[in-house]
Amino acid sequence: LMLGQPSGLRYGEQDYFALEFATSVLGSGFFSARLLDVIRTREGLTYGITAGLHGDTHADGAWSIRAGFAPELLGKGIASVRRELQRFRADGITADEFRNFQVTLAGAHQVTLATTEGLTGAVLSALQRGRAPSWVDDYVGQLRALTLDEVNAAIRRHLDPERMVLVRAGSVPAEPAR
Repeated sequence: LMLGQPSGLRYGEQDYFALEFATSVLGSGFFSARLLDVIRTREGLTYGITAGLHGDTHADGAWSIRAGFAPELLGKGIASVRRELQRFRADGITADEFRNFQVTLAGAHQVTLATTEGLTGAVLSALQRGRAPSWVDDYVGQLRALTLDEVNAAIRRHLDPERMVLVRAGSVPAEPAR
């Protein structure tokens, strides 16, 4: 499934970095991310679920959650995704999640830069997105400069579960007639 909406943001605009950080807390692919922790680890409904911002280098992008569920678990999976998304919008991220992900994302960035391929990929990405190569060195400082209030305000400003579109594909059980 995919559940998402236009983000209303281009890469680098005000709120982008805060929303990107919040989205990492929700569904970055790290096992400490909320969606993997709750929907995979605790509820056992999926092997993979992520959230992300994309398509935003040259135009307003999209924000989405993507997951795969067995056909018999799809209904429960959708309900869990919607519940966690509503909680994310209403409550934002916690102070503990904020602190943990500042460390997690900074560490992941440093690991990426440990290889020639990772470093050149990071520099290329910065250049393609209109940043100076020094952005690669400035990233951790930007993480540290974020505040919990900025991150939670970006969630409330840019995400609206009521506006999101749900797409299901694959071996999808038929819905009852309405």
